[in-house]
Amino acid sequence: MTRILLAVFLVTSAAQSQERFDPDDAFRQARQMGFNGNYEESSRLCLKILEQYPNYSDVRVFLGRLHAWNEQYDLARQTLLQVLSGNPADTDTWSALIDVELCSGHPDQALQYSEEGLKLTPAYLPLA
Repeated sequence: MTRILLAVFLVTSAAQSQERFDPDDAFRQARQMGFNGNYEESSRLCLKILEQYPNYSDVRVFLGRLHAWNEQYDLARQTLLQVLSGNPADTDTWSALIDVELCSGHPDQALQYSEEGLKLTPAYLPLA
């Protein structure tokens, strides 16, 4: 009997820890918190979303921006480069990475990323 109760408890606990939620609603909340300057709480919510939806690249890009706004530039770079490794033509990620380099005082690196991004996203090249 004790084993059965323990098994039921473990299954119930596991189900509760994997509670599903609407990632889009959670992302809207995270963005609102971040834009209001609540970077820590917004980051925690983004990480919670990414636990269940690791390929939600918009959340990961926003998390990279949050790190940058919090002057955690190395963490921002790492987060954004992770997105680019899976989707090298993601223009939002290139833009965020360029912003990180400009804000962290690395304009030469920002220019290099601009050139790399434009090679991979030629549709963004200005019309002549």
